Parts: sequence; structure tokens; C-alpha cells
Amino acid sequence: MKRTPVTPQDGVAALPWSQGELVEGAARRLRIAGQGELWEDPDDPLGLGVGCPGDMGRQLEAALANVDAVLSAAGMARRDLVRVRLLTTDMRALLDELALYAEWIEAAGVRPPTTLVGAAALIHPDLVVMIEAEAEA
Repeated sequence: MKRTPVTPQDGVAALPWSQGELVEGAARRLRIAGQGELWEDPDDPLGLGVGCPGDMGRQLEAALANVDAVLSAAGMARRDLVRVRLLTTDMRALLDELALYAEWIEAAGVRPPTTLVGAAALIHPDLVVMIEAEAEA
């Protein structure tokens, strides 16, 4: 698989992602649903709980670990990510913790196009960040 970063704008190269990426020769594609710091909670109406309510850093780390787990289960790794979306109910807090994402993705040696999306709410009221991703190999 050949990957070519496409970042025509000056001044955005410092971000831990590319504006676009041309992927050629991929045979398998994985789409990862929103991952967050969720666990089963039989007392919750949805059956879901959040271990670190409102803690952006801890929730972001957990979401990244969940993405790693899904990639691994599919026989893939971070280096195969071609698209990432971070969804948050608190953009300022996410930007304050963005170094966690930068370190996580830079360890893979890739800079997939990444979008930050502000949302009014996520699946649980205590959840402040989720990650969707796509991988190709």
C-alpha cells in the first residue's frame, strides 16, 4: 500500500495530521465505530457507564486504547489508519489534551487526515470524547 500526504496549505504542517492522503493499493478496509471510555453498567438506563466522568485526558487515553484494540482484533495497527475523527462535547478541553493524540499517532509514523468535531452530546452524559477511525491495509 502506498500513502502520499496531501497538505497544500502552508502553516498547517505543524498539526499531527495531513489535510488529505492519497492511498493506493489497499486490499482491506476497516471502519471503526465511535470509541470512548465506556463500560457496562446494569444500573444505567442504557446499560453504559463512564469511569472518569468529565476527565478529557483519561477518556481520550481510553478511547485511543479502544481504537488500538479494534485495530489489533482486525490484524491491523495504527500505521494502517487513513482517517480519524475526534468528537467532543468540550472542544477547549480536547485542544488542551491534543498532545495525547499527537504522541499516539506520531508513534505510528503516519499522519492520517483527522477532523475534530464539536457535538452537543455523546451517547452518555458523562462522556466528553469519542473517536471514529478508518484503516486500510
